[in-house]
Amino acid sequence: MRYIKPAFNAVLPILAFLSFSSSVSAATVSDTFEVRVTVAEVCEVTANDLDFGTYDPLDALPLISGLASIDVTCALLTPHNVGIDAGQNGTGVSDRKMIIDGAGTDTIDYTLGCAINLPPLGAVLTNCATNWGNTVGTDTFVGLGTGLPIPIIMTGTIPAGQNVPIGTYRDNPVTATVTF
Repeated sequence: MRYIKPAFNAVLPILAFLSFSSSVSAATVSDTFEVRVTVAEVCEVTANDLDFGTYDPLDALPLISGLASIDVTCALLTPHNVGIDAGQNGTGVSDRKMIIDGAGTDTIDYTLGCAINLPPLGAVLTNCATNWGNTVGTDTFVGLGTGLPIPIIMTGTIPAGQNVPIGTYRDNPVTATVTF
């Protein structure tokens, strides 16, 4: 009977020597580094149309509508102001006008104000509740970003007693601006 010595038995001492010798002579060196990112102040705005419905010029009461929102999303803790300009047909934010469709020149006066749906973190109304304009610190909505959409309810009023021809009146474009 012949005996053949397995090759594994010969390799085992060599592997043990190599692993011992490399751990004995190993050295390390290290350094530190920084990981950094800057979070940008950023905001988004979506302005929805305000449709007053039907205006009755013979009604003694003003037509009031609060059916539109301006949705503002700003990065967490970003201070911002939301303003609305005078529109296409007005001479200022206290003189907004819708003009009759077509080639006419007849206008209907209206005002815009703001109210918040749910008080978000840091929200402050600075006179935009009665006449929403676009002068920062005077007649704008002031907020602090939460990282989530803040729905700002836009209220509109058409004063009573405006003697105007029948038809559809519009002010387009009216621009909502977020300053941050």
